[in-house]
Amino acid sequence: VHVWGTSDAQQAARITSADADVTVTGQGGGAGASANNHGVYLVGGGGITAGGSGEVHVDGTGGSSTGTRNLGLYLLGNNSTIASAGGNVLVTGEGGGTGASERNIGVQVADGARVTAVGTGAVTVVGMGGEGTGDFNMGVSVYAYNAAAEISSAGGRVTVTGTGGGSGASAGNHGVQCFLGGTITAGGSGTVHVSGSGGTSSGNSNHGILVRGGSSNGDPSTITSGGGNVSVAGQGGGSGISSTNRGIAVHDGAVISAGGAGSVSVTGTGGTSTGNSNVGVLIADANSQITSAGGNIAVTATGGGADASSDNVGLYVVGQAVISAGGVGSVTVAGTGGTSTGNSNVGVIIVDANSKITSAGGDVSVTGVGGGSGASASNHGVYLLGGGEITAGGSGEVRVDGTGGSSAGDNNWGVNLVHAGSQITSSDGDITVTGRGGGSETSANNLGVRIVDAGNGPGKIIATGDSSLTVTGIGGSGSGGYHFGIHVSGASIVGGTTGLVSVTGTGGVSIGHYNYGVYVANTSSNITSSGGDVTVTGQGGGTGASINNFGVFVVNGGQVATATGKITVTGTGGNGSHGNSGVRLYGETTKINSADGDIIIDGMAGSSENSTFDNGTYIEGSRITSTGSGTISIKGSGGNGSGGNQGGVLIWSEAAITAAGSGDIEVVGTGGDSSGNGNHGIYLRDDETVIQTETGNISLIGRGHGTGTSE
Repeated sequence: VHVWGTSDAQQAARITSADADVTVTGQGGGAGASANNHGVYLVGGGGITAGGSGEVHVDGTGGSSTGTRNLGLYLLGNNSTIASAGGNVLVTGEGGGTGASERNIGVQVADGARVTAVGTGAVTVVGMGGEGTGDFNMGVSVYAYNAAAEISSAGGRVTVTGTGGGSGASAGNHGVQCFLGGTITAGGSGTVHVSGSGGTSSGNSNHGILVRGGSSNGDPSTITSGGGNVSVAGQGGGSGISSTNRGIAVHDGAVISAGGAGSVSVTGTGGTSTGNSNVGVLIADANSQITSAGGNIAVTATGGGADASSDNVGLYVVGQAVISAGGVGSVTVAGTGGTSTGNSNVGVIIVDANSKITSAGGDVSVTGVGGGSGASASNHGVYLLGGGEITAGGSGEVRVDGTGGSSAGDNNWGVNLVHAGSQITSSDGDITVTGRGGGSETSANNLGVRIVDAGNGPGKIIATGDSSLTVTGIGGSGSGGYHFGIHVSGASIVGGTTGLVSVTGTGGVSIGHYNYGVYVANTSSNITSSGGDVTVTGQGGGTGASINNFGVFVVNGGQVATATGKITVTGTGGNGSHGNSGVRLYGETTKINSADGDIIIDGMAGSSENSTFDNGTYIEGSRITSTGSGTISIKGSGGNGSGGNQGGVLIWSEAAITAAGSGDIEVVGTGGDSSGNGNHGIYLRDDETVIQTETGNISLIGRGHGTGTSE
């Protein structure tokens, strides 16, 4: 069926009715290398319409030649239209083509053409790409470029379903494509439902849904509504070694949105090929957005991949792209990495300055679960780098929850922030960050929460005003050790003027070494607030032959500080064979400071049956200072391992404990019940080690312990 219009829209060819249903069915012909054998073809203003309450049904199937562009249904040019005055519109198309044929699209609406319904009429478009071995056999394509092209309604439901075709090494067989300004929309309170499945060829980039680029006049490709809910679901395709088969890809300034109070739901799953980068949902480039005017946003993204495939990320936000809810709308994101044996199957990753997940005033919740299997590594739960940001405006709260993958490879971090500008923050709402390291078998270095300067500036978690800030990290597992609950290196956890800062870390249970609960290392590493209380609590991990499993370890310039609030540091050592100190402070530039609040440090050593050097609180060369009226209390209890040296409180190597104002200083130490030697209550060493107060009192209470032959 070929409906050809003219340059005069009033004189264009039409198949129409005044009030009755209209049904049009077309089958393309052709043979050999014949091309452009469309089932139904509307061009130059040609139309198929129904008046009154009449419905429109159009069904087209492309021809089966080896030539190109055998479309099922093709609308091209200004005023080329399939429309109703109030009835429903149903359009179905199946691309044809055989052999090396390409661009056999099920339904294409291009360059000024429209499929639409007036009033409350619903619009349903279903397309299936052809099976040629050439590329771009898409299910449904809305392609604007020179003039607006759209699938729309005035107020009824709009449903678009596309299945990519292709065979052999065919590529680019998207389920649904909105390209160069193409639009799918519903007016009024009409809802929009778009679902797409990429083709299953072995070529690359068979996306479930692709929304990409803008028209020549700058209008972005868009899936949107006037006020109704918008639902978009995509399944990446591909097979064999095919790669980059994304569930949903939003590129080059394209937009998925809802107007009014409409909500936005986006669900994407990457393809299951053995190639790399089968991302669940990708949002890339400046001005690319998933957004709402005031409704809630939910994004669920699952990476794909198979065998040794890598980089199968759940949700990937990059290049200044944004997920943002307007008004008081909330944002809920859940990303899960793929389960292949390759590396870097991250749950949620946000990359580059101005790439962000945010809200104008609603809550923001981001949950990421790393994937991977076998020896796969670096499968983080939530990963911010290069300036990526999670934030909430107004009084919106921020909740980030990340879990590293459970593979046997290393570096499966729960929550990871690196580089300048990478941050989790809010305008005035509370912030909660929880990270769980992954790993299994021989895996190592599975951190719960990692905030570091990796050479390009530090990551940060920042609360303001009276907002509370809670960070919880649990180290992972695997015999390789180094499973810290929380790792802060060259970076900051910063509280507001009155809100509580609470940092709690638990080291992983591993026979490997160095499973710290909380680790704050190197210059510019800070846990601090401008006035609120700061609480740091750490539980060391380790078991068996594991060593140096400190509860809290602040080292080489790390700082815990507050202006007027109270600081409480509590640590419990792990259960390894050596060095299970509760609180360990090391280095002369390491500081715990309060300008006018109390400082409380309480360390409880862990131990195992024959362990040694399990000290409660161990201060080597570091500075603890309170000014004003703040007091300092330092307590420690040694462990019970039979190897001895189970001290309560050790202060040495030119350490300084100073109450610069009127505050008192109290040190209470209890040695452990060990049959070994050196179980001191309080151990002070070196001439330059100082405990001093300006006008307050100093109290030292030490109780040595031991059993059997201990001395």
